[in-house]
This record gives sequence, structure tokens and C-alpha cells, in this order.
Amino acid sequence: MLEEHELHGDTYAQHSAFQYVIITRDTMNIRELLARQFKNFDIGDARSGCVRPLLGDSIFTQDGAPWDHSRKLLAPLIRRPDLSPFEVFEKHFQSLYSKIVPSEHDGKEVKIDLKEYLFDLTLSVITEFMLGPSASTASGDGQAFTEAFNTAFKWISKRERLKAMYFLIDSFEFRRSCNEARALVDKIVSRTSKMVEDSAGMESKIALFRLMRDDSDAAEVRDQFLSLLLAGRDTSGSLLCWSVYALSREPQVFTDLQMEVRGVLGDRVPTAEDFRNMKLLDQYMCEVLRLFPPVPINGRFCNTDTTLPRGGGVDGQSPILCPKGALVAFSTFAVHLNKDLWDDPRKFDVTRWSHERNLKDRITDWSYRPFSGGPRICLGEQFAVEEAKFMVCRLLQKLKTLTPVDPDGKDVDLSKGNWVDDVKYHVGLTMSPDNGVWVKMTPSGRD
Repeated sequence: MLEEHELHGDTYAQHSAFQYVIITRDTMNIRELLARQFKNFDIGDARSGCVRPLLGDSIFTQDGAPWDHSRKLLAPLIRRPDLSPFEVFEKHFQSLYSKIVPSEHDGKEVKIDLKEYLFDLTLSVITEFMLGPSASTASGDGQAFTEAFNTAFKWISKRERLKAMYFLIDSFEFRRSCNEARALVDKIVSRTSKMVEDSAGMESKIALFRLMRDDSDAAEVRDQFLSLLLAGRDTSGSLLCWSVYALSREPQVFTDLQMEVRGVLGDRVPTAEDFRNMKLLDQYMCEVLRLFPPVPINGRFCNTDTTLPRGGGVDGQSPILCPKGALVAFSTFAVHLNKDLWDDPRKFDVTRWSHERNLKDRITDWSYRPFSGGPRICLGEQFAVEEAKFMVCRLLQKLKTLTPVDPDGKDVDLSKGNWVDDVKYHVGLTMSPDNGVWVKMTPSGRD
């Protein structure tokens, strides 16, 4: 991906099978695509067809007026000031910690791949946050749903890689897992809706409370929930994996962050207010999201003839024609690693965020957009960042050491070059470490 841009420039075009594709990492083009010409571009039938067997008709599969309706419906539910996820975060952190550090190992060295544990954690958190405690993935229905959802998602990741040719990837297992997941959500939604009718006091514990209270169609609740779940589980899971992965490879950052966390929190559970007093934690998350944006590459289909600001002409500085039907692929990953925009972009360096103005300027000029931008910016951005910060804080409170090992349990030598250059990426709908999150950790024994 990066090599192609170095060879062909920030914006170039090619034919892929029967599809004309414009590929860009130019920030002016990306801003035009996602914001200024938002109505001229759609996610298109390829993505909606890829995921529709699981998600149905919902915000993740819609364009135009149906998408606008879903966005206006869901945004106020997710961003309610009276809805705090921190109690849910702590409940599921305790469950995670008991699995990765059993009581008999407390204080002893543990070698483990945390990747699947972290993705399961984010699935459990988002499920309970959206539908309340009765939807817990620890219940019988919840465990069956987790299994069906994860199976369906593995197939969706394969289909996504083929873009417009997604339909070539299909199977009985895929269709069965989608049907099972949807049927189980119907059951959970029905149970939660009954609880909503019986108890107005649940509003502060269920994000979709008002959607169910207002006699919305049960199928709409199911499909919107599954879309939010897919996006929330994968975005948060990706960020959390990279947060732990990088932390294990940055010993000085681990030490400095641990000092900040223990200085602000001691041993108590963090709150949203606490995060405002943790500047290094902010800088750390910004750098993780710069090097490892959850969605590294995305695309939009042009629904009318138009142009993008740059990419045409001999020098690539003139407008480029974007004909109706063209796919414009844009890479946040490539933007964040563009040496024309960043000093030493492949170096993990939290100090590049030491000036708060830098973050604001980077967002304004679109050189830093880990959660996309424009009207379709990620609904769960704040939720994902707060969840990652919370889990990192709790791990720093609980652990004495955290270092990387390979899948055979051997220590990774961090003295040989830049560890970022050795990262292997798994890219589906989101990006995660391809070889897992293998770490060696020593619990501190602190309660």
C-alpha cells in the first residue's frame, strides 16, 4: 500500500477487474470525498451486499435518506450525557482479568496471546452497553450469540477483501451463523423490551432504551443493534489490541504511563474526569491511533460525474475526473505514515502530541483522522477511546511488567531496529496484529 503511493504518487487510478478505481492518500481529496462532496459518494451495493446477511437494513448498509434517518435516530442514543459505560467497563475488565490471570497465578509470570480475549471483551462490553445486563454474553443465549456472531464475522472479513466480487465467498456455515445470530438477537431484544416496559429506571443502563420504548419495529432494533455491534466490537477491539501491543514494546512509555496512572488514580477505578488529568495517556492513544488506525483503508462509489481537487495533470496537482460509478479508495493508514506530512512517521513517538494544538491542527487539515470524518464519522469514537483508556489504566494498575514474546513464548528482542517495521498486519473490516498480541506479564499482586 505505502510502496504503491511512493511509486505512483498520492493519487493514482487503475482498472481492477471491471472496476475503475482511484486510490488516494491526498488529504484534500479525502476531505472532499467525505465532507464537502458527501452527497456525491455512497458506500455502494458492494459493502451493503457483503454484510447484509448479518446486518440486514441498518446504518452500516444504508445510503441517502435511509442512512440519514438511521444516523439521526441513533446518534442521540449513543451520545447521551446520562449514559456512562464505566460501570460496564469495570465489570468486564474484572471478568477478563480473572481469565488471563487466574488466582493461582497472581504474582507469577504469565505468557499469553491476548488478541481473542480483547475482542471478546469488546463484544461483551458493547452488547451490555446497548441492551443492558440481560443481554450478557456470559448467559446461555449470549454465549451462543457470541459464537454465531464471530463465525459470521470471519466470513464477512473474507467477503470484504473481494469488494465488488464479495458474492464469490459464501457458504452454508456463513448463512447459518448469520441466521442464528439474528434469531438470538431477536430473542434478547424481546426480553429486554419487556424489561423496558416494566422498569423506567433502566434508561441509564441501556443505550437503545428509547428506541425500544418508543415501539420501534423489533426488526429495526435488531438490525441497528447488529450494525452498532459489528462496528463497536471491531473498532474497539482493534484499538485495544494495538494499545496493548505497543505498550509491551515501549518499556519507557509503560513506566511513565504507570507513574501517571498510579499518581492520578492510586488503585481506584478511573472516571471520565480522571482522563482529563492524564496528558500522557492522551498522547499515547493519539500515537497508537496514528500508526494503527482501526480502519486503514475504505472507499466510496461516485454516484455522479465530478472531480477531486488533486491527482490530475503531469504533476498530479490538477483536479482529477471522477466519473459516475468509479470507486475512490482512500487510506488513513497511508496518510498517517506519509513522510511529507509527518517527521519520521514510522517511529512510535508520543512526544509528537505534547502540544495540544498539534492535535487540533492535524484534525483540521485532515492529516490525522483515525475515525474518518464528515457526516459519516464513526459514531462510537468517544466510546472506543474511553474503553481503550480504561482498560490500559486498569492493566497498568494490575501489572508489574508487560513485555512482548513470540508465539513460541520466546522474548522479542527490542534492541534490533524499530519494532514498527516488523509489525505484520491482519486487514479485514478493521486492522489488527496478524500474529496476535503475545505478551509476557507479571501481575503486581495489587488488589
